Amino acid sequence: MIVNIQRATQLTGKSRSSIERHIKQGKLSKTVEGIDTSELLRVYGAFVPNTDTSNDKSADKSLTHREQWLMRQIEELKREHLEREKQFLEREQKLMLLLEHLPQKSNSKELWNRIFKKREKIL
Repeated sequence: MIVNIQRATQLTGKSRSSIERHIKQGKLSKTVEGIDTSELLRVYGAFVPNTDTSNDKSADKSLTHREQWLMRQIEELKREHLEREKQFLEREQKLMLLLEHLPQKSNSKELWNRIFKKREKIL
């Protein structure tokens, strides 16, 4: 029996990309009509137990929707990460500029001398 790639994924439990990759690598043969089930058995062994096909279709749709949602979440997290990294780098640059323009700290003796000299002048 000849099946298309979608049906092959259902029979074997493998992902579409895995099946397509195995076809490109020559591990799995495919004709113009599709993939022979005997070829699937040769490469992947026994088929995955089949459940009710009406449930499979709805499960595939919800899985696709869920995958899309997860992909959107990943993209949003990537954007947030890049934005925070940009903010961090900007903050670091500002701090470095501030440090470069600060006068050098005087040692404590000089500070005390300045304080006491000023007091002596006032008195």
